[in-house]
Amino acid sequence: MLPDAIARVSRALLHLRIGEAGERFEHAGSAVLVGRQEVLTAAHLLRHGGPLFGHAVGGGGPQPLTPLEIDTEHDLALLRLEHPLPEAQPIAPPPPEPPPLGTEVAFLGTPFADIFDPPLVMTMRAIIGNRYRLGAVTYDVLDAAAAEGMSGGPVFSTRNGQLLGLLSARFDPARTRARLRGERGAPPAPQRSPIAFAVGGADIRRLLERHDLL
Repeated sequence: MLPDAIARVSRALLHLRIGEAGERFEHAGSAVLVGRQEVLTAAHLLRHGGPLFGHAVGGGGPQPLTPLEIDTEHDLALLRLEHPLPEAQPIAPPPPEPPPLGTEVAFLGTPFADIFDPPLVMTMRAIIGNRYRLGAVTYDVLDAAAAEGMSGGPVFSTRNGQLLGLLSARFDPARTRARLRGERGAPPAPQRSPIAFAVGGADIRRLLERHDLL
């Protein structure tokens, strides 16, 4: 079940690097292949600008990525690889109906890319503990702590590896409270919590439909 799902989703996982020049890069995250050359990631990873490169976790050098659509409202970005990846396989798209609360999921990504070279691929297991609406987006709330660099990684079914969401944010209560109180100056030290937020399958499906990927 979960081991098979991890193996399946790993073939769709990409390590995303932004602003790369030779061996150096400015920012990093995770992404997932959703078509022959189409790649899904979190839009907030692209806010710094700079060239984009995707690295298949199974090996191979960096490949340039071109943005097809950046949906900042829903924190989704669709990119296109310059060439198909021979060993990669797209992940199955989200189902039409959202999974019920309590569904067991996992998310996959490449945390702390400035430390691990080659990138460490890490899986975290969780349940969809609730859904919470912020602005135009209804997020799936997961009972697991995401690490830096896992944003943009796929949230998937532990049963069959189907895409159910996209990891969007780690919850940091200290910084959230400071922002809500209007506090200025240097942000407080990060405060970890065992909560992560994921963009749900409905918003992903709408993006994929716009590009004929369903």
